[in-house]
Amino acid sequence: MLSTTTTTKSSPTSPRQKHKHTPHNHKKILVRAAPQHRPNEPEDTLPKDLAHALQNAETLFADIRIQFPGGGPDFRLLTIAPSKAILFRDPTNICLLDEWGEEINEERGVCIKIHEGVEREAVEKLVSSAYEGTGGLMDLTCSNAYSDVCVDVFPSPFSSSSSPPQPPKQQQLQSPHQSPPQKDLPYHLHKFLLATRIPYFHALLTSPYLDSSSPTHTLPTHIIPPHALHTIITHVYGGTVPPARTLDEALSRHAAAEYLGVTAVSARSLRDVYAVLHNLCCVCEGCVASIPRVVEYARDRGLEALETDCVDLVVRGWDRCIPTKRFAGDTPPEFRDRVCEGVVESIRVGTIVETITKCTRAVTKLHGVPGGSPWVATVTDIITRIKHRTTEIISTQFPHLAQTELTARVESDTLDEILDVAIANLKERNAVDVLKGLVWLDWSVGGEAVSRARVKCVRFIALRWVSLRLGGGFEGIEKDILKEIAD
Repeated sequence: MLSTTTTTKSSPTSPRQKHKHTPHNHKKILVRAAPQHRPNEPEDTLPKDLAHALQNAETLFADIRIQFPGGGPDFRLLTIAPSKAILFRDPTNICLLDEWGEEINEERGVCIKIHEGVEREAVEKLVSSAYEGTGGLMDLTCSNAYSDVCVDVFPSPFSSSSSPPQPPKQQQLQSPHQSPPQKDLPYHLHKFLLATRIPYFHALLTSPYLDSSSPTHTLPTHIIPPHALHTIITHVYGGTVPPARTLDEALSRHAAAEYLGVTAVSARSLRDVYAVLHNLCCVCEGCVASIPRVVEYARDRGLEALETDCVDLVVRGWDRCIPTKRFAGDTPPEFRDRVCEGVVESIRVGTIVETITKCTRAVTKLHGVPGGSPWVATVTDIITRIKHRTTEIISTQFPHLAQTELTARVESDTLDEILDVAIANLKERNAVDVLKGLVWLDWSVGGEAVSRARVKCVRFIALRWVSLRLGGGFEGIEKDILKEIAD
């Protein structure tokens, strides 16, 4: 397990020396490797979706037909039904089709009847090349060419005071990628592409209700703010998702993409949440301050994996996260319980020294805070539960702890606290084991604190000599230790 500091063990030395803690000077305070639940980079499906649109053009709002000569019984074999917006975005295609056929206006749009002698393969190649989507179609949103629908947002029914809090200014994702400049609303778009790329619009535009034929469709801005709509339109027409630069931007994009069913933008926005928060493996001030908001969003949206990664992060950096009002006062009780259980379950013999150091650091952060604050009581309760677990391990596994973890590099204050806990929790069933551990420490580390604890443990055993002997408590103990107890 990684921790906020890395300690290199060395052979025990005596006499014991107190080591100063070196302050952390890095901007990021890493506590673990990258989380396992971060979504993968979304695939660019624009070429695939355009191919689907061409194959299903007649049911996806085709506004131009290309008819070949012949007129057999199966009319579909003799007609290609594409979109003018795609086909005519290249002026060369307009010239070629003018040369190859004759344009006729029909009720459903334009029909180009190809002349005799023109090779069908050449026409099909021209159409398929136009639908490859290489380089994206963002120019269509700028020129409004052949637009057949407008998309706008209407004002939020919520006041500005109810808008979600802004994330810390330092929580920004620096990226070389730049999205196209955001244009003024409304967007003049194309039904065939909206229905192909956005499930929400596919359901809306193909429904039998009157709304489906409306020339303008409005979206709720409190769910889909303009910047999120711009990102989704960029994805629909360009095949890419520009990265979010702030937590607020990433979360609002994700909410908008979930509402419209655009999975690529949803996945990319969730990746941006991780990126803005240093991949959820950092407990710097900005990340810690943002955790409550991310947890609230994850619980509201049912993002169990994101909430679990937040729990995992706080468990590993709990000494910096838990003793804060944002955590103890702003996170749901269920989340705090999961964190506390995770911290308690993670405590082992190998983490006792680290845990006690973190407890001391957490308690220090509460100094100067009014004791009557409800969140302080919450923090104190969590620290008490953590200390209870450390006490349990110290009192039951002290020999193992003494031989593997209590080296000369452990700070004297931490060692003193461990020894005090061991002596305070002496029982007939563990007294001899504690003494064995103290004998080892007296030989390997030394120091007045170890000697005092050893004397107290010997006195405790001496007062219970008979009961310990009858219970077989002295079996396997060295003769020199027995003599020390007898004396």
